[in-house]
Amino acid sequence: MIVIDQCVLCGAQYQVEIRASQFKRWQDGEYIQGAMPDMDVYDREFLNSQICPRCFRELESDAEDWVQSEASDEHPLSPEPSTPLPRGGRPSSEGERKS
Repeated sequence: MIVIDQCVLCGAQYQVEIRASQFKRWQDGEYIQGAMPDMDVYDREFLNSQICPRCFRELESDAEDWVQSEASDEHPLSPEPSTPLPRGGRPSSEGERKS
């Protein structure tokens, strides 16, 4: 059988060829990778999320770029180095009696 649907991100029409028995196993609750082990991962992803392979690869690339930038010390959203708390566990405030 052929499943034809539209990508939810770009609107392109995409089709996937699948055996009816595999489709039924998936619809009956089996994980898609178990029901369709020989199917291309991007075709399975399209069936699961309606995101076409081209858009999914872009999402993967963007996610990899984000992870790499998060690991960088030069990332603009990196937190400032924290100031260690004094003994006692809380910062002292003005006017507080020190012992």
